[in-house]
Amino acid sequence: MISSNYWVGVALVYIGIFICFVECCLEPWMLRRSHWYWLIVMSVLISITTIFTISIPLSLAPIKVVASTDSAVYPEGMEIAGIKWIPEYTKLRVGLINTTRDTDYKDIDFTIEPDKPIAKIGQLSSVPGVSFLGDIGKDTVDIGGRLVTHAELIIKFSDNSVRNIPVNQLLARSYRVRCESIPRGSSLELVLAIAEPKISGFLGKSRIVEYDLGFGGRQNIYKRAIPTKLRINGTYTASYRQRYLDEIVNIKNFN
Repeated sequence: MISSNYWVGVALVYIGIFICFVECCLEPWMLRRSHWYWLIVMSVLISITTIFTISIPLSLAPIKVVASTDSAVYPEGMEIAGIKWIPEYTKLRVGLINTTRDTDYKDIDFTIEPDKPIAKIGQLSSVPGVSFLGDIGKDTVDIGGRLVTHAELIIKFSDNSVRNIPVNQLLARSYRVRCESIPRGSSLELVLAIAEPKISGFLGKSRIVEYDLGFGGRQNIYKRAIPTKLRINGTYTASYRQRYLDEIVNIKNFN
C-alpha cells in the first residue's frame, strides 16, 4: 500500500507509532514498571521513528544528469551505441546517474529534448529494459530557426527522381526514455545523434528543397548541428515514492 499510496502509508506508520507512545504513557501496566523499563521502551520507539523518518520521508534520491558533446567526426558506418554513424551526425552523450549507495531507482520515464533535432538514439550502457519513443507526431518543426508546418523534404536524386519525405519522420524534437530500473551506484548512458535537415531553399511556406547528388549512394539529407542545452523532465520511483525531475542542462562541449 505504501508504494501505491505513499503518503497514506507514511501517515499510517506515524499514527501507529503515536499510538505506541500513548500506550507507554497511559497504560497502567506500563506505569507500574520501573522507570528504567519505561525509558528503554520509549528510547526504542524514538529510534524507530527517527530511522523511519530519515530513511523514508526525508530520504534524498536525486538523479544527476550530465550531458556532453564534441566536434569529432566519426567515420561512416562506425557503430556507436547501436547507431550506424554518418559524418553529418554530432554525438550528444547524456548520463542519468543514480548517486545513492542503497537505493535502486525504478519506473524511469523521462523525456529528453535538446535544442537541436535528434536523428537517432541509443544506449551506451547495459541497463536492461530500456525503450525509446520519438516525438515524430509534431506537424511543426524548427528548421534553421524557422518554424515550418507540415514540412516536407523534397529530395531530387542524380537520376532526376524525386521523393517527398515529411521532416518529422526523419528527425525528432524529443525522445521519451523509459526503463525498469537504474541500480544503485550506476548510470544509464545514452547517445543521441544530432543533425539538422540540409536545406537549399524553401518552396512556399511549408516545403523545403534539398538536391542530393547521391555521392556514394548515400542520401545526404542531413547537416551537422551542435547542441548547447537540453531539457529533461519526467518521473521515477525511489524509496517507495514517485519523484519528479524537470531540469535544463547545459551541454559541455569538449572540442
